[in-house]
Amino acid sequence: MSGEQVTIEDTGRYLSRLLDKKIDVVGIKRAAVGWSDDVYMISGADELGQPLELVARVTREASAYPLVAEPRKHFETLRALQETQVPGPIALAFDESSSLFGAPTIVMRRSNGVAPIPWSPEGSAFLRRARTGVEGRQFAAVVAAVHNVDATAVGLRDLLADVEQEHPRGELAGMVRVYGEVANVFRSPIVEDALHWLDQEVPANLSPGLAHGDYRPSNILFDGSGLSVLLDWELAQFADPHYDLAWAMSPFNRTVPGTVADIVDVTTFREVYESECVTRIDESLLHYFTVYVHVRQAMIFASALQGAVKESMKDLRMTRAAAALSRTEALILESLSG
Repeated sequence: MSGEQVTIEDTGRYLSRLLDKKIDVVGIKRAAVGWSDDVYMISGADELGQPLELVARVTREASAYPLVAEPRKHFETLRALQETQVPGPIALAFDESSSLFGAPTIVMRRSNGVAPIPWSPEGSAFLRRARTGVEGRQFAAVVAAVHNVDATAVGLRDLLADVEQEHPRGELAGMVRVYGEVANVFRSPIVEDALHWLDQEVPANLSPGLAHGDYRPSNILFDGSGLSVLLDWELAQFADPHYDLAWAMSPFNRTVPGTVADIVDVTTFREVYESECVTRIDESLLHYFTVYVHVRQAMIFASALQGAVKESMKDLRMTRAAAALSRTEALILESLSG
């Protein structure tokens, strides 16, 4: 059964079996269509009549690099995070081949809050208020909490580390592969130069640990008291913390100069992060990973462009994203010169 055909009755029976308790469902709606997942909001009550708000995250075929669909790994990451101080989603169950949705499904408790969309009027207004509120400082403190996690102790090192090549070499090899695959739609001397530089300049002083992989405000829920939940862990890596910091601090994620992702000024972000984290910000590592995340972004857009050309991609957001390649090349050139 496909997601478009699910009924309240079918959903109730499905969840009762999956969660091993009686669930009465009163409502279900598809709330979001991501690049690799569909999200369904489910309302109901448990066997005691207590209200129950759930989310079903249904994995589709990944639409572009680096979105490799590994839903079981995503679920196990969320479960491991429940043993830490990081405010992640509460994952309840995983179904490899869902009889309801027809694809791998993670069932989670629904979290309170709203994720700000930076280019929307509401998101822009929220981020403007956050810069003088608690949310900006929380944004820095939570990424510090991620980087403070003992990944080995909670099993995340074994789950996330590349067994063949340590990060960044493993992912860098993937970027080189993707660049070769998109040769029919995208060639760039700037990207080629950057790939060579990244390969030659891999730092010797890396300190790998848990990294979120896509740390920015649009992947965070905020409620009335501030930062509520850090979402979207499917790109989590066992990597140096500067991998996250470089992406959060990238000009790609801000419209307001002097800020980190429009939510906090740079000085405050650095001060809070270093006061909360065991890691000190190393400018040479930050420079390396700034080049790195911009090249990674170029590969995302190039693979999106290739998908659009092949008409294999029906997600118009990815087609629009391909138009940002020229800006990404400019950021690569700027960061290489930094």
